[in-house]
Amino acid sequence: TFNSSVETLKVSLDYYIVQKLTLKGFSLNGLCKENKLYMARLLRYVTIFSCFILMQSISSSSSFMFKQGQQLRSSNSSDEVVSANGVFKLGFYHPGSYLSIWYRNIEKNPEVIWLGNRYPIPDPSAVFTLDFDGKLKIISKKGQLIVLNPMQNVNFGNNVTASATLMDSGNFVLNEVLANGIVGKVLWQSFDYPINTLLPGMKLGKNFETGQSWTLSSWLSWLVLTPGAFRLGVDPGGTNQLVLWKREDVYWTSGVWKNGSFQNAPELTRSADLFDFSFVSNEEEKYFSYKARNSSIVSRLEVNFWGQIVQYVLAKDGTSWENTTLVSLCKHGKNFPNLVECVEHKPSTCSSNSSEIFVPIRNYANSTKSSYMDYNTNISLIDCQATCWKNCSCIGCITLHQNGTGCFYMSNISDILLDERSGFGFYLESRFTKGGTTIVGGTKRDSKGGKKKIRWILWCIIAATVGLTILFFGYLIYRRRRKLRLLQQTAENSESSQGETFLQLRCHAWDLWKKEESIDLVDESVDRSYPEEEFTKCVHIGLLCVQEHATDRPTMSDVISMLSNDVRSLPRPKQPAYCHSGKSAGSPSSGIDWISRSASINNVTITVLEPR
Repeated sequence: TFNSSVETLKVSLDYYIVQKLTLKGFSLNGLCKENKLYMARLLRYVTIFSCFILMQSISSSSSFMFKQGQQLRSSNSSDEVVSANGVFKLGFYHPGSYLSIWYRNIEKNPEVIWLGNRYPIPDPSAVFTLDFDGKLKIISKKGQLIVLNPMQNVNFGNNVTASATLMDSGNFVLNEVLANGIVGKVLWQSFDYPINTLLPGMKLGKNFETGQSWTLSSWLSWLVLTPGAFRLGVDPGGTNQLVLWKREDVYWTSGVWKNGSFQNAPELTRSADLFDFSFVSNEEEKYFSYKARNSSIVSRLEVNFWGQIVQYVLAKDGTSWENTTLVSLCKHGKNFPNLVECVEHKPSTCSSNSSEIFVPIRNYANSTKSSYMDYNTNISLIDCQATCWKNCSCIGCITLHQNGTGCFYMSNISDILLDERSGFGFYLESRFTKGGTTIVGGTKRDSKGGKKKIRWILWCIIAATVGLTILFFGYLIYRRRRKLRLLQQTAENSESSQGETFLQLRCHAWDLWKKEESIDLVDESVDRSYPEEEFTKCVHIGLLCVQEHATDRPTMSDVISMLSNDVRSLPRPKQPAYCHSGKSAGSPSSGIDWISRSASINNVTITVLEPR
């Protein structure tokens, strides 16, 4: 028994430790018997504890085998089953507690390829186990039980057990294991229950003998992994083609398989240099499948929540996916080719034409009384669009919740606000009706001229903006050049050999001072926050310094005294030199006279006048 084995191990460890202590130099006479036995027991328990920890780590470490009685805990992220070469791993995927298989070495975008439960388990303490009846079960403490193979009926005796293996192909297989260790028949496999992903080696079709159907079902949204609106499988009517259903209605058909490709979807088998595509049809089964020509190629084919069929190949860097095939479905209208691949839709009661699609606009909705909401978390944007078409007052819709579920319907253009914000659910879908009306960005227009009108309005706005910008900068440049021209003329005049500018300014200041308008000498661009009395005083002192007779001019010490002291009465300045009118010695010259008149009548010598 287990207890007797433990006791035997204890005695053996005691004897072994005592012998080791003796060999290390501890004599029996040097240690008392009690201390020696105490040390032996201490080392014995340390050894047993170390062995226990080692066995626990080995049992909880990753392995590609999942045996009866073994458990994977949702609360422990390290509990996982890893395929032999480390390509895939099986464990609980968070958030949401989904039993999942995903790519192990792709940390950036791992991509879940299989789910044991399509609906999340709210219990964080759920476990996955293989019981001794051969049933794969997900058990939660709240009483929820999910059996992956409920139809499995095998009598397990002493000679037969069960074991599950995660293959490098991504298939999780439950097998019989005979007494001699030989793996028996397959009891259950995850490849028979795909979700939205078709891996190389998987089948898409039906087994007529067992009734097993292999179909791909899209996710509800980008965050909710429950079954969505689209389902892909083979035609149940007997033709060798693929059919995509939108809810219960046929949404798209691939056309008949012929010469290695589908008639209406040749792009689905376009990568024939990388993969071998096949369509098998006989009395036992009918299915579409593919496999990689090179085992190093990692690939997957997916039906996304938009209803698109996309094939991805892992990039050479091993961290991202490359889109190699995209089957565009059901784009009606003269701007969208390949109409033959689409099934004719039922016309909306709001329009006489059946050519209708939704066009995403990067706007967001404003919640008003004219909008209405559906809080159902089991519907997605595809369902919102279908409901919106049936309601003639609906002009657009978006998802209500941040996980891409629920619906927000708008029946008034005031609900649609132009904005460049993007995020979960903030993509307005607008109605396109050939020959009817178009709602784009919240405005209802005729579909034939709607796009042209929008472009024309946008071009007008852009042209007006550019024109106003050019005029504004042109005006600034004109002002700057005008100011530079005036400054240049002033500089040229001030450097004149005749000193005309200096005389002009002096005489002009004299004229303004006589009219008690000295303040007009200040440039208009100068702020009027300075004291006018101080400025008038400076002009007065300046005119005293340029009087015609030198004896009338104040000395520099007098000038400094007048500027620094508060002198109430200054002597009245006399007329500056060379400001005579030519008619009379005492009358000032007119503006034209002192501008055109020379500072001296002497053509031989010129005196440059400067105030002192």
